[in-house]
Amino acid sequence: EQRISDAEYLSRVTEVMNSVVNRAGDDLPSTLKNQDVAKAFYGVVNEVFTRLSLSGNESKEVAAQAALQIDEIIRRNKVVDWIANLDAQNAMRNEIDDYLYELREESGIGLSLDDMDLIVENSIDIAKARYA
Repeated sequence: EQRISDAEYLSRVTEVMNSVVNRAGDDLPSTLKNQDVAKAFYGVVNEVFTRLSLSGNESKEVAAQAALQIDEIIRRNKVVDWIANLDAQNAMRNEIDDYLYELREESGIGLSLDDMDLIVENSIDIAKARYA
């Protein structure tokens, strides 16, 4: 059952990533132009924001900045064979988590721990697919 669940989860993450990456820029903040992987992270963050009933240009800009920051964190922590290196992945998780806590405090966005975990894990999965 766990393998099926993991396969479905990965399928969903890949679907979200592809739907964001394959857009021609419709309704995406301009800061994400030419940032294909960050667009995928934006899709994950924006999906959570939408579920939290956050909308409008300001929340999209916050989501875009979060996506760019997540991309920077992952790039900074990539090492040779990082996909097999749990320490590197955990460093990414910890930094993304710290960033999301800061974002929650500074912006007042009501991110729950589950929301933050969802963003972190989906971001790592996207990074594995795109930065492998």
